[in-house]
Amino acid sequence: MARKLRKKYIENELKRCQRRFQELLENINIGILIYETYDSGETFIIKDVNSGAEKIEKLTRDALIGKNVVDALPEVKSSGLLNILKRVYKTGNPEHYQIGIYKDENLTGWRDNYVYRLSTKEVVVVYKDETERKQIEEKLLKSEERYRNIFESIIEGIFQTTPNGRFILVNPALASMYGYDTPEEMITAVEDIQRLYVNPEDRLRFKRLIETHGFVKGFESSQYHKNGSQIWISINAHAVKDKEGNIICYEGTAENITLRKKAEKELLEQQEELRSLSKRLVEIEEAERKRFSQELHDTVGQNLTAISINLNIINAKIHDIVSDDIQTRLKDSLVLLEQTTEKIRNIMSDLRPSVLDDYGLLAALKWYGRIFSSRTGINVTVGGVESHERLNPSIENALFRITQEALTNTAKHSRATDVYINLNIDDGGVCLTIYDNGKGFDTSLRMRNKNFEDPDPLNEKGEEKARWGLINMRERAISVKGELKVESEKGKGTKVIVNVPKVYDQ
Repeated sequence: MARKLRKKYIENELKRCQRRFQELLENINIGILIYETYDSGETFIIKDVNSGAEKIEKLTRDALIGKNVVDALPEVKSSGLLNILKRVYKTGNPEHYQIGIYKDENLTGWRDNYVYRLSTKEVVVVYKDETERKQIEEKLLKSEERYRNIFESIIEGIFQTTPNGRFILVNPALASMYGYDTPEEMITAVEDIQRLYVNPEDRLRFKRLIETHGFVKGFESSQYHKNGSQIWISINAHAVKDKEGNIICYEGTAENITLRKKAEKELLEQQEELRSLSKRLVEIEEAERKRFSQELHDTVGQNLTAISINLNIINAKIHDIVSDDIQTRLKDSLVLLEQTTEKIRNIMSDLRPSVLDDYGLLAALKWYGRIFSSRTGINVTVGGVESHERLNPSIENALFRITQEALTNTAKHSRATDVYINLNIDDGGVCLTIYDNGKGFDTSLRMRNKNFEDPDPLNEKGEEKARWGLINMRERAISVKGELKVESEKGKGTKVIVNVPKVYDQ
């Protein structure tokens, strides 16, 4: 009786184990196929299949069980899995085998198979559908390949560095930029990026900027080439941070701007040469003005004075002798001589005002303001306090001529009624301000049309002269190491501001 009960118990336990095993097979997210063979492993018949295999193969249990595996699942033969089944059956050694199923070079299926032989001589294939994961991997590989092709073929240098100054990643363009044959050579050779900088302070400034703002744009610095020569590099980079906000690395692009820098240097040198030439021409012009004015004074002026004295003496001597007609002509000649003398004086003043030489810039500005006002009817107010010491003559000349040019522009273009001139000299330097209450202009429009005042297309000739007048004013300011700025707004007048370093006459 006890033996029967024990047997019954064992049978029930076996049934429970079978149910658990079956439930396990049906609920796990993998496919299981059990094969049996009746011809020593030449032909394999599907004996059992779980629900996972049904889902993967998209076939029902009834469509699979009892079928020759080659008929039910043709890819088993084409993929080579059938040979694995035969080998495992014969050797008893489990094997891992992956199957890739492709259609028109596109991956349509991927199986990760583990093949075992049971003690019952049945062969079990446990496998998982890895198609989605494999497709993602292949897309990533293709994307990485595209990125790598771009990375290696782009003409801009690409880099990734540690904050401490070691290269992590370098593309061929960057390595070539610095004279290295390969990125690997550059990464190995450059142990401290700061040593690449001609001025090591530039590297520290780069780090301060990127750590403060998170990026740098157009950061230019002179750096060393592998052969020891110097090259100019422009860098765009940003900081890569972890979740806590700590900087992991810097990454960005670099461009070799050596040729551009060389061209800029040559252009600056040419500009400096032109300005030196311009300054010299201004000096020659002023010297010639002074010489010509002196010549007029010493020769023409004195001769005209002598003629005037002689005519007045003649007029007194023959007053009672000659006819009224001759006396009238003589008086007309004296008036004409006086007018000519006055015109010569004006020409002499325009060429080189003696008041500028004798009394200084402020006095000359006040004198010229009175003359300008009498000629144009525009009120001119001159203010300021001149220093006890005379400025360098070149500064006085430049500021006086700038004032003349600005007032000429005002008379021709602004329609102003009042002009205010202020001269300020202090420890900061010399500041000359010329403001009119005219119609003003749109400075942005002027820049587009390259005109100084009103950008009227009907007045191209006058505006061209005004533009060259502004250029002349700027060049005069630059010739004495000054800066000229024009401020204007339509309907609100125009202001010319000139700032010059203070240099006294030696």
